[in-house]
Amino acid sequence: MSPPPPPDIADPRYQELRYLARRLLSFSRRLDDPEPTELVHECFLRLARHDRWLELSDNEKRAYAARSLRNTLTDLRRAASAAKRGGYQARLTLDDQEVAVDDSQAIDLLDLSAALEDLALCYPHHAHVVELRYFGGLDLTAVSELLSISRRAASHDWNFARAWLHRRLSDSSGGMAREPEPDGPAPEGPVDPLAPPA
Repeated sequence: MSPPPPPDIADPRYQELRYLARRLLSFSRRLDDPEPTELVHECFLRLARHDRWLELSDNEKRAYAARSLRNTLTDLRRAASAAKRGGYQARLTLDDQEVAVDDSQAIDLLDLSAALEDLALCYPHHAHVVELRYFGGLDLTAVSELLSISRRAASHDWNFARAWLHRRLSDSSGGMAREPEPDGPAPEGPVDPLAPPA
């Protein structure tokens, strides 16, 4: 069986993936990560198998592509970690900025993916907002339009999801942290990149 043809770099989908891959990898601190081009090629080949991507709106394509990139990078890192068994862990931040801040605010992509999967089990809508905002790079206005909700609701969902993920990821016992309720108050405490703004 011959390998699939290389992606067409003039394809707008390919260019969108390049942007999202650079954004995702800009948070990374792992030395053995694939180059953005390698990640894009792997993800593009996965997406090329699905005609559904062609039927989506621009924001939906970005969300779908961001999810696929995150899954592709997570799969590649899991494979590398399995090969190394305890190798260096990738670090990133859940900040709105495109540049990672100091190590005290960095989290592992695999931990974030696991926490996001847990969030999706309890609050799928909120997990979708995180995928659109964090991995897709959409602003709250675009998120609200895509999900057909008000901008205020999108902001509330984003803040709740960040607080939920913060609690999950900062739980040092490895057990389940008590999650805030979607309509409850934001958690109090020191300023953190995952915590909602005061």
